[in-house]
Amino acid sequence: MQFYSCTLDKDQRVFLIDTPGFNDTVKSDTEVLREIAAILAQLYSRSVHLTGIVYLHRITDNRMGGASLRNLKIFQKLCGQAAYRNVVLTTTMWDTLQSSGDMLREGESNERQLLSDEEWWGAMTRHGCRVAKHAGQVASARKIIGQFISNRNPRLILAIQEEMVDRRLALEDTAAGLEAGVRIRATEKKKQSELNAVQEDMQEALRSDDKSAVATLQSQKLKVQNELEAARQAQQVLKVDFDHLRKEKEEKYQKLFNQAAREREANEKAIRRYEEELQQLKASQQAASEEIMAYQERLEKTENEIRASEQKAVDLKGLTAEKTALEKRIKEFEEQQAAQGAEQQDKKAELENEIEQGKRRRKRDFVMPIFQTLAGIGGAIATFFSLGGPELFESR
Repeated sequence: MQFYSCTLDKDQRVFLIDTPGFNDTVKSDTEVLREIAAILAQLYSRSVHLTGIVYLHRITDNRMGGASLRNLKIFQKLCGQAAYRNVVLTTTMWDTLQSSGDMLREGESNERQLLSDEEWWGAMTRHGCRVAKHAGQVASARKIIGQFISNRNPRLILAIQEEMVDRRLALEDTAAGLEAGVRIRATEKKKQSELNAVQEDMQEALRSDDKSAVATLQSQKLKVQNELEAARQAQQVLKVDFDHLRKEKEEKYQKLFNQAAREREANEKAIRRYEEELQQLKASQQAASEEIMAYQERLEKTENEIRASEQKAVDLKGLTAEKTALEKRIKEFEEQQAAQGAEQQDKKAELENEIEQGKRRRKRDFVMPIFQTLAGIGGAIATFFSLGGPELFESR
């Protein structure tokens, strides 16, 4: 069991638990189940919830039955159908296949069989499991883990966690334990039958005094007895509850839990800091929004004033044009009046001149007749005097 941590997608801290597979060459399947159950139960009891599970399967495996299928069934029972949406079924070893050729076609055929067979991944994918290919590169691994970050589902609670911690069941009574027990009991029954057969054969060899056969059967008996004992021990491995597992594994995992707790606390502090910064940012944005609204109101008011001023300017321009037109008309009128005044002045002068001339003519006309009269009178007098004048009066 190994713990790893890495940073994914900026400040996103991810913890990985690398568990042994059920086909481990050192530990039995029940020992692997017991160890996985111990860490999962302890995490759950400490309110540490998993985000997802990556189930790895070599695409190069040609045999798709037997032990592999039985191990998959234990995994299914361990998770529970409700957790399938948090599971990514991942095929590996694609990087070892050629880009074309028989090996690649065989790998693709294996993948199709996995996805179509209801006993394998068919039913699991229908109930929410996702599928991925791991190309053996860091970018490929990040992409697979990134699915849990980008498409985070509600907190993951596995069936075995709820069974052992909440319901206080022993491991052998959990769904995964019962599935493993079926295999163990089948193996135990088979080995017991084999042992009985070997013992009968030994009895027959002893009766016939066949020492060679006895030696061979003795070796077979020892082998079968060891396998039978292993099966019984495997069953005993499952006879454990959560409290016993916690005491058994607490010291082993305490340092890891402490490290995880420290990093979790650091993450929580970082989250709180980010939340405070977010609140400050929201407050700043609110203030900025209010300031923008104030500026918009001022802008609207200014625009209204500008429009009013522009309207006044238009009105002023009209008044100015009207004033200019009036001034022009006044000027034209004044020029017209001036022209008329000059004309009238000329006419006045002409009239005055005519009047003066008329007066002069009238005076002349008045004096001349007088002079004419006087001239006539003078002529008459002269005539009178030439004709004898006074003497004439005197004679008469």
